[in-house]
Amino acid sequence: MRARASRAALPALAAALPAFALVAGLAACAGPAPAAAPGPAAGIAAVPGAPLAGRFSLVAASGVRHEAWSGRYAFRDEGGLRQVDLASPLGATLARCEWGPRGARLSVPEGAGLRTEEGPDAQALALRLLGWPLPIELLPDWMAGRPGSGVPAQAATQDGSVDSFTQAGWTVKVERPAPGANPVRIELDRIPRGEDDPLRIRLRILPDPA
Repeated sequence: MRARASRAALPALAAALPAFALVAGLAACAGPAPAAAPGPAAGIAAVPGAPLAGRFSLVAASGVRHEAWSGRYAFRDEGGLRQVDLASPLGATLARCEWGPRGARLSVPEGAGLRTEEGPDAQALALRLLGWPLPIELLPDWMAGRPGSGVPAQAATQDGSVDSFTQAGWTVKVERPAPGANPVRIELDRIPRGEDDPLRIRLRILPDPA
């Protein structure tokens, strides 16, 4: 992805998602009417070891642009069909992504409703609709504190209760209260690739206590 594509995509994301400053508190939401914040649904199991729900904060920066969002996430896995929902602190839908063997579907707010597009993989849809290449299909494994399958990853390192590894151009750091315990904090960083791709993304995930 070239620099001009990254800069052009960030305004599109700002139009699609309500912006929430991480240190400035809550702002008024744009998009569909507020709904209950996402949470685990009865009868739907999580990926083994992956948190079902929690809080997130995301910062995307490219050149002079700087966008920030925060809210709650919920992850579900039902018969191989995976779904992640993102909601603002006020409960408004920010995004919903579903993916499985037959492809992926991503929905984001547009006007008074939702814009939904489908494609062969979730990351391509994230780039098209959100403006940046989120590795959505790897997130469940990353939230569980392990590299995803099918994609090369550098050997994990461990420093006390913190595990870290790199995969798909991202650095993943997983903090646990004790070795082998469920993660309590996951930090994901996309490092800029150079002048042609200066986009940097920082995603922080705080799982709800089990």
